[in-house]
Formats: sequence, C-alpha cells, structure tokens
Amino acid sequence: MKKALFTIMLILVLVLCGISVIAAPDLQTLSGPHYIMDDTFSQIMTYNNMPILSAWDVDNSAGSIASSQSEEWFRITDESKTARSRISKQLVSHDKGMIVYETSLRFGNASRGSYLKISGDGGTKDAVRLDILKNTIFYKTPGKSETISAFKFNIYYALKLYIDLDAGQTTVYFDGKKIDTYPFTDDVSNIDFIELSTAEEYTASIYVNGMKMY
Repeated sequence: MKKALFTIMLILVLVLCGISVIAAPDLQTLSGPHYIMDDTFSQIMTYNNMPILSAWDVDNSAGSIASSQSEEWFRITDESKTARSRISKQLVSHDKGMIVYETSLRFGNASRGSYLKISGDGGTKDAVRLDILKNTIFYKTPGKSETISAFKFNIYYALKLYIDLDAGQTTVYFDGKKIDTYPFTDDVSNIDFIELSTAEEYTASIYVNGMKMY
C-alpha cells in the first residue's frame, strides 16, 4: 500500500514540475554506422622515404606511394616489372551479417595484374578478389572470372560491395550501377584482411580516393 502511494505521489510531483520522461536515444542512430575502416589517405607522412599509413603495412619496393591533401587521393606507382607495390591491413574479424565496402578508384595506365582483395583467415582465403586486366575489372569466382566493367583511364569510378557473410556472396556496384551478385571467391567464414596490390611483372598507377568499411 505504502509503495503504491509513494509511486502515485512521485508521478504527481513529476507532472506538477513539468518534467517529462523521454526514452534514451539509440546510440547507433546518433553515431551512424559502425566503421570497421574509414581511411581518407589525404595526408601521408614519410620516414626514411617510407610512407606511414596508420595501421597499414606498406611495400613500395616497386615504385612510390604518395598522396594529395587538397585533392584527397592516394596513389600507388609501380615502375618495376620484377617487383610489386602494395598496402594491406589487418581488420577486426567479422563472421556474420552484412559488411559494406566503399572506395573510388582511378587507373593511370593499364595496371594489368593489379588486384583488390578482402579476405579471411589472415589473408589466406579471399571472400572478394577483383582483378585488373588491361582496361577491365573482373570478379574472381570459384569457377571463373566474371566481368564487372570496362573503364577509361584517369577517371574515378565508385566501387561499392555488399559482402553478405551469412549467405557467402557479394553484390557489386560499379560506377553507381548494380552489376550482379557473386559467390565468395573462396570458402571463407570471416573477414579480417584487405590488400591492394600491383603485379610483379607489370607497371601500374592506381589512385584511391578513400576506403570505408562498415
């Protein structure tokens, strides 16, 4: 009885004081998507001529890596036919749900043999592998390589991937257009690694305007 009376009195006090009880906001809504990776590459520092990218492993033995703060691009240049340039990053492992990856790519020349891969098991198995051959980008499936799109040199193209870990497939958008949905390149159960690389036997020039994964 006393407890019920106390509750009624408390409600009356709140009403009289003009205090309204508001539900706590959804923190996920306030902060937006949870980013696994959000890199702009707009300003890269160097140490002993080696570019420093936070949390990235860098190998520029085949050429150079540079950036432009004003134009917000990051460029890998490969001038060798016996070595490669590449960047890679270990990610927090995810093994379920949908992961979205976004970037804009621009190829300064043919960049034949270059690739972008998003992998599991520390980079040993690929969920997604995109290969460049002349002026065409391909998606590597378990049985064959599927054509994503031809492209023109020195023009940025938006690439967006919906990586469905539950279904084991990726939906590809290129230049704002939905291309298709493909099975994972390999049989993987998680995502924890990303790598962008040139080929050992070909020269290349690749511009990257940011990378996001959420």
